[in-house]
Amino acid sequence: MMMMMMMMTSPPPSSALSSSSSSSLRRSNRSNRRRKSNNIGVESKFHFLPPSSESFGTNAISDTTTFLDVARACARRLRLAKELHPSGKDAQIIVGIAGPPGGGKSTLAKQVCRQFRKLERRKNANNNNNYHDDVNTNTASSTRGRGGGGVNEEVEEDEDEDEENENEQNNNNNNNNNNNDSAAYLTTDIAIVPMDGYHYYRSQLEKMENPQHALAKRGAPFTFDSERFVNDIVNLRKTGSGSFPSFDHGTGDPVENDILVEYKRHKIILVEGNYLFLPEQPWSRLLDETCFDEAWYVNCPVDEATKRVIDRHIRTGKTKETAELRVYSNDLVNAKLVDANKRFADVMIPNAKRFS
Repeated sequence: MMMMMMMMTSPPPSSALSSSSSSSLRRSNRSNRRRKSNNIGVESKFHFLPPSSESFGTNAISDTTTFLDVARACARRLRLAKELHPSGKDAQIIVGIAGPPGGGKSTLAKQVCRQFRKLERRKNANNNNNYHDDVNTNTASSTRGRGGGGVNEEVEEDEDEDEENENEQNNNNNNNNNNNDSAAYLTTDIAIVPMDGYHYYRSQLEKMENPQHALAKRGAPFTFDSERFVNDIVNLRKTGSGSFPSFDHGTGDPVENDILVEYKRHKIILVEGNYLFLPEQPWSRLLDETCFDEAWYVNCPVDEATKRVIDRHIRTGKTKETAELRVYSNDLVNAKLVDANKRFADVMIPNAKRFS
């Protein structure tokens, strides 16, 4: 079973900077992050976790390591962080996930959600079984194969493999479809807020000074409504709730108010996007104001991520020549920018080449 390694430095501050904090303090905060950038995979902000929790050595990543191994390790890490959080059951954990275009951050976020919910279901099932065992008999422990009251991770690794290979869909819009209030109370729900929902609409790009350039460079930082995105994430950090847009790849435009996050329900939030760690305003507020309890970087090499984006364009109907022109003139530039700022991450998510 694969587990992630966090190399240690001084942990960053645990609370957000107040609105009255001076610009010099914000610069100092960024400077501290730069100083710890010599190490890849610095110490987590989850300093309350046991040192051995969900860590696997850098040499453990091999051709046999799968994407699901990594996603499961991330999910277990989040569950343990929720269980051991100093603030108790009311704690809401927000994780920022960045990576280059094609690096797999969106796919990771979706799969981590799926694996986290599996762990929660098994935990609740085990708790219910233990309750009935205590009430009825003491003999079931010898016949139940799920290990008493904890999650049997070895069983989890081997079961439902066909299900794991399905094309995972983002279930954020279905988070509120469960009308069983008791089930909602027992389960820590998890939601994804994607930066993609903050793309400027095509109609907005067409009104820019150089619309042809803006459309050709779609995906670059200036083609996102960064002020709105940052303000929404800062407000999410403060209130624990919010309404967020998703992105419809069919129409190529955002879908407003498509993702609802509620503090009472959603205790794990994954915010994913390319530019979460940029040191320029307004993006830098995300780190300066400690919007994320942890900052994860999907450490996919730029060359590999670039090839994935080319393949993605070809699958959508573009010719190889058109796909390569698009990627080398835009996506590769963006990927290098994102990769240059991965030093601000708290946790490096290893790149697994195999899905399953």
